[in-house]
Amino acid sequence: MNVDLLSSARRPLHLGADLVPRVLELAREPVEIGELGRFTEYPDLARGVLYHLMWHQRIVTDLDLPLRDTTLVKTAAEARA
Repeated sequence: MNVDLLSSARRPLHLGADLVPRVLELAREPVEIGELGRFTEYPDLARGVLYHLMWHQRIVTDLDLPLRDTTLVKTAAEARA
């Protein structure tokens, strides 16, 4: 189910592309998905950007568990460190 959800964000990112640096910055430390949306007045747009980054493996989480607002995510670079 997670892969199906994330696959919807696989296309090139146009709307919200300016949010990418901030989302990556916030995810340098493990952070909840719901928390990532609170930095902007457009939380649904931020969530779409997050899913795009997750599909492209720039942000990672345990995909064996359902994605929820409380799911912790972090940048792939930090996960490898």
